[in-house]
Amino acid sequence: MKPLYPVICAVAFTLAPASPLSVQDRSARLEDYLNAATALGRFSGSVLVAQNGTAVVRRGYGMANLELESPNKPETKFRIGSVTKPFTATAIMILEERGRLRVSDPVCKYLDDCPPTWRDISLHHLLSHTSGIPNYAGFPDYVTLMREQTDVPRLIARFRDKPLDFPPGSDYRYSNSGYILLGHVIERVSGQGYGLFVRAAILQPLGMANTGYDMPTRVLAGRASGYSRVGDTVINAPFIAMSTVHSAGALFSTVDDLYAFDQALRADKLLTAASRATMFTPGRNGSGYGWGIEQQFGRRHVAHNGQVNGFTSILSRYPDDGVTIIVLTNSDQTVPGIDRVARDLAAIVFGAPYDLPRRPPVVNVDARLLAEYVGEYELAPNYIVTIARNPTGLTVQLTGSAPYEMRAESDATFAVDVVDARISFVRESGVVTHLILHKGADQKARKVRRDSATWAPLG
Repeated sequence: MKPLYPVICAVAFTLAPASPLSVQDRSARLEDYLNAATALGRFSGSVLVAQNGTAVVRRGYGMANLELESPNKPETKFRIGSVTKPFTATAIMILEERGRLRVSDPVCKYLDDCPPTWRDISLHHLLSHTSGIPNYAGFPDYVTLMREQTDVPRLIARFRDKPLDFPPGSDYRYSNSGYILLGHVIERVSGQGYGLFVRAAILQPLGMANTGYDMPTRVLAGRASGYSRVGDTVINAPFIAMSTVHSAGALFSTVDDLYAFDQALRADKLLTAASRATMFTPGRNGSGYGWGIEQQFGRRHVAHNGQVNGFTSILSRYPDDGVTIIVLTNSDQTVPGIDRVARDLAAIVFGAPYDLPRRPPVVNVDARLLAEYVGEYELAPNYIVTIARNPTGLTVQLTGSAPYEMRAESDATFAVDVVDARISFVRESGVVTHLILHKGADQKARKVRRDSATWAPLG
């Protein structure tokens, strides 16, 4: 599930090659970066960096299972969270090519007893996060409901009667609900379960034998265990029933299999050039179908990240340069954040400046000040930033994301290292009235609730 994205982060220790690097030097710098992150104890996973069909780095870092001291390897299987969404979008495009549907179709064509508010919502809106259907993973009861085995009708029932966040097509807001509906459409049109169709239409043709729908009873050789943290303490990640995230985030994979998927999307192996052009055309907020599209380092960048209890992931592609970066981790508190790691690795490949992970200084903030920051802040209608206490300081949670620890940089400014963001608290007449989220463009969130929130472990 795509989130907002102690005390370790990447700080300004900039390395900028003066001239193009040799393959050996580039590989060494990539290894140095990943080893530095691993040595700080906040990075554990598998990484593949490839250019023009050749792997520059392909290896595991840290432990796949801490209790058994089993190391991560390139073959280790990880839950990939919302990196499932590119597979769901590809499945929809395959069905369109087969003449079974059109992305312009109204979603109500595939639903019995469709809510009247959904009449103007098309599959295109679901694919591009412009439907206005609220994100069920941001509902207050999600932390409880994520533990319960469910099915698609019950998932849809969670959000079918909720008011839309905005008129369809008028705005962008990331919505797991839309991708649950796309999974329903795939099942309705194909006559197969979502996992079975993805396997038959995508995984088997590409030889992706180490990718699939994660089932709770399945014994899966080479599976990584998922971890989280409370302060400096590593804990087993809270349980989540993968049926709760289904076509929005239930797949597992390896770096090698994801690279096979990436390579297939560079040719006509799965989709025609016309379908790929449609999928990779950026709309509102740079959203394609199952992909975010932007410019990085002056190059076209196509990517999707993921987060699900105990795991983070990213499939980062520079298609015009033949560069692919895949990072899969078995911690949902990866530092540097998964986007930052992928961007820094790309910087090394392209000879751009990057920051080597290092320990930052520790800043202690008085507990009375921390208590004043606790509460809910409205970033947009129905889009809340929740600041809460935990045993080591403060956490931040955006609607639809996991809570993340914040690291104090001063009495009023905090870094969210996991997602490469910062938060500043602002006072007026001595009272905390709003915060500023610094991630890309600065965004102001007004404080709307001052109730104290306290941390409790998910046992």
